[in-house]
Amino acid sequence: MANRFILPTVAQWDGLPEQTFCRIERLKCTRRYREHFPGGMAHVLTQLRVDPQTESGFIFDGLRGENEVSYAAKALPNARFVVLEAPPRAGEYSTAELRDKLEIVVALFCNYDPDGTRATLEAIAPQRTLVIDTTVHSPQEIAKQVFDFVEVPRGRIKNQ
Repeated sequence: MANRFILPTVAQWDGLPEQTFCRIERLKCTRRYREHFPGGMAHVLTQLRVDPQTESGFIFDGLRGENEVSYAAKALPNARFVVLEAPPRAGEYSTAELRDKLEIVVALFCNYDPDGTRATLEAIAPQRTLVIDTTVHSPQEIAKQVFDFVEVPRGRIKNQ
């Protein structure tokens, strides 16, 4: 969604050609978009039209921050939300890899507060919010929980 709607919109505002942005630049662009449209990515979702005759719904990954999830929870009353908590894991990285990863993490935390995001969803839409700690469940267990929560028939999912 960001590649298709947000990044081209911000590039157009700046009179720039569409381009590929690094992760840090993407965060800057999405922040600027939120300055114009406080719902950010959720605002984009509210502009989409889904044909109920051909689609039973869709799964979207990408809402971040209290403003986006608050906007989505209020503007999309039939939406369900899954919070996948993934605390930092230990690993071996080179100094350069660690610097690059840390730069991204710092930029993410400057733009989004994961704890505040989760708390916002739990306050506004508690029955429509599932929180999963990814460190205690296997990928298969997580997928089952998500499918059961959103009630998606497994035969309808297409890999894209």
